[in-house]
Amino acid sequence: MYRELVIATAMALSGCAMQQSAVANKAKEQLVGKSEEEVLLCMGVPHAQMESGEVEVWAYNSGGSTIGFSSGNAYVNGNWVQGNSVGIRQSNYCVVNLAMKDGEVVSVNYQGRTGRPLAPSEECYGAVRNCLEPSSNSKDAKEDGAAE
Repeated sequence: MYRELVIATAMALSGCAMQQSAVANKAKEQLVGKSEEEVLLCMGVPHAQMESGEVEVWAYNSGGSTIGFSSGNAYVNGNWVQGNSVGIRQSNYCVVNLAMKDGEVVSVNYQGRTGRPLAPSEECYGAVRNCLEPSSNSKDAKEDGAAE
């Protein structure tokens, strides 16, 4: 029973990651053509901005790394022993780069450790999700269609 529960939980979690990755990939298309104002409203102020000629790039971060430190004492064979450790856990993260020209998004790319093999853009979802237009198969779209 426990084994089946673990497998079912893992499948459910990977399903969510795959769905978020698919939505993030759709966002690459849906963001193109949005104005600077629309991007500021849905994504906020960029973490960094760079200019190259007529193109300005806005960068948004999603995710990051965690560094941990621990220290401990132990009494071993009649002696006090102290131990320290530093651990670095690399997390997945995404940097969403929006190339802007003439006041609108002309291209979108994702950089970093953006996800897992079956969900390669999963980490980018958090940065772009508020900019997405409702899809025709979303719950809201189904409810609107049923009300007509």
